[in-house]
Amino acid sequence: MDNELTIDLLKECEVIPAAAKAGVEALYKNAVEKADLPFADYLTIRDLLGASGYSDEPLHALLVSMFMALDEGSLCLKLTPESLKRRLGIFAGERAGELAEKIAHGLKENRYKALIGDSLDEYKPLILRNEGGGPYLYFQKYLTHELSLKTCLDGLLSGPGGALDVPDNILKKHILEVLQKKPMRAKSGKTITLNNEQRMALALGLLKGFAIVSGGPGTGKTSIVITLLRLLTRCGVKPDRIRLAAPTGRAAQRMTDTIRKGIASIASPEKADKLLEGMAGSTIHRLLKYNPSANRFIYNRMNKLPADIVIIDEVSMVDVELMAKLLEALAPQTNVLFLGDKDQLPSVEAGAVLADLMPRQAAATFTRKTAGRIASLMPGIRAAQEKTAKTGALTDRIVILNESYRSETGILEIAQKVNEQDESVIDRIPLLPIRKDGGVDWPVGGARFIEDAGADIERFRGILRSWMRRHYFTKHLKRADITLPYAELIKRAREEDLKDIFAYIEQARVLCPVRYGPFGSFSVNRHIAKLMRETLDPGRYGRLFAGAPVMVTQNDYVKDLYNGEVGVVLRGRDGSHHAYFERSGGFIPYPVDTLPPHELAFAITVHKSQGSEYDNVLVALPPDEGARQLTKEIIYTALTRSRYLAAIYGSKAVLRKAISGKIERESGIRFWD
Repeated sequence: MDNELTIDLLKECEVIPAAAKAGVEALYKNAVEKADLPFADYLTIRDLLGASGYSDEPLHALLVSMFMALDEGSLCLKLTPESLKRRLGIFAGERAGELAEKIAHGLKENRYKALIGDSLDEYKPLILRNEGGGPYLYFQKYLTHELSLKTCLDGLLSGPGGALDVPDNILKKHILEVLQKKPMRAKSGKTITLNNEQRMALALGLLKGFAIVSGGPGTGKTSIVITLLRLLTRCGVKPDRIRLAAPTGRAAQRMTDTIRKGIASIASPEKADKLLEGMAGSTIHRLLKYNPSANRFIYNRMNKLPADIVIIDEVSMVDVELMAKLLEALAPQTNVLFLGDKDQLPSVEAGAVLADLMPRQAAATFTRKTAGRIASLMPGIRAAQEKTAKTGALTDRIVILNESYRSETGILEIAQKVNEQDESVIDRIPLLPIRKDGGVDWPVGGARFIEDAGADIERFRGILRSWMRRHYFTKHLKRADITLPYAELIKRAREEDLKDIFAYIEQARVLCPVRYGPFGSFSVNRHIAKLMRETLDPGRYGRLFAGAPVMVTQNDYVKDLYNGEVGVVLRGRDGSHHAYFERSGGFIPYPVDTLPPHELAFAITVHKSQGSEYDNVLVALPPDEGARQLTKEIIYTALTRSRYLAAIYGSKAVLRKAISGKIERESGIRFWD
């Protein structure tokens, strides 16, 4: 929306009062230009001011800052002088210091008591708290969820979980059998051996009622889970008392597939291993049996989930509200294991639960007692012991995996430099030249940079055409009875070809930091569809066509389709179009006109790509250096979705801006400092 038009609307809607001082109007003009808030937030500010009867300029500035923090995913607004001045500086400029002082004085004098309380019991819209490194300003909703989460975590850390009714000598025997006598095997046939960090994580999963394993792609988190499941069944835990879950349907399906493949790779499985063959992951909403009509979960603080072990994958994607609901539904004796990547993008909704739980500076360490017990169970293991008297509530609870087994180490090395905010890495990424015909000679693997300082949209579309030709029209399947390009495979659309079709659509993806604009996922999908439709489905004029990947964007509990799941559209002999979704052991078709909200998925946002891996990714950076979505977490997450090739299109200035930026979400959750 045009900035001047927005200002006119703010006046018309009385967000900017007719009698407002020039300072208030200037404040909103700058906020519209630089804060990028949804228009609905301004209307909420108007309603809060109208209901409370206040209208002074510092309060306007405070509420704009509050909504900026929430829009960035923070649970609250930190009100320390430095933090508030930094936030105000985005839209108040030189007046940030003056406004920060006036806000602090107004809060100290309790000037806004009709709007801001200091306790949930007061039922005020906003709550001011001074605990946990504050002061912090919250909306009631987010403070309620944060306090619930902290209470549940305190209960897990002090509760009775973690006590397997098995003597250490028997447990040690089971560990020896699973790790050495009957190990899993990789596709190559090579025995999978857990490294030192993975075995520490395994030990925590057995010994502690609550533990966290953080590691990037390829660090073996799934191998830890499978090995832990095998040990748990040998220790007498029944599979139906174990729950596996992830925040999205896509991540849950990947969890299911990798665990079943791991169990199938055991050369001579025991009865305890065979019990795990039917294990499946689910979304957290399905785990807790969400009732959309009542907007509540069947399993909750009053009706506990019947489980002894709960393992949650992709925890970085879980927001504070959903995590609070999950932990509220667990009995005190339930063991909980979190898995995720602390460096990945946080949840789309408010909160950064995994990041808040991780130690701020050093790697995770262990007390002498815990390190000794781990060593007694797994001889030869090296557990870093805490060298100082200072420990956190999560000491002995965290393992950070650093060793990756991805075949393309170059991508991971660059991703790590991005994560460290080392801007010099930009000049170390090999350039991928654009040919005179607009195409690119795509390499087999590695990280590459396609430099386009001018962000020319026609040049970018030429890159997209080259990308589609490479990954959909010239690449062939390598199977004994079939060697077909994607277009021919789609035309055949036989049941036995479905696995190969899904392999094709999962081998490559365009990843966009933004959704809208010429370089956003919506526009990229529209352009690719224009290129693909006539070849794959001649004569089809609908938005969906045979061969198009489609992503569900809203949960549909009746159809068992969930946000983030990707299917492929196929045309039947009768001309009807169905979207097929992969399920363990087969595929389920749905008529395209019955699908829940969805979008094309040749290109997806980086946020939507979390929990997925592709052979090749093309990262399309937008031209705007000031885009608030551009951070080191966006680039790190996009790069680490790739197994082999990660190509970045854009300008070095934009990439440098992104690497220098960092997501900083504010909350009152403190377990380490």
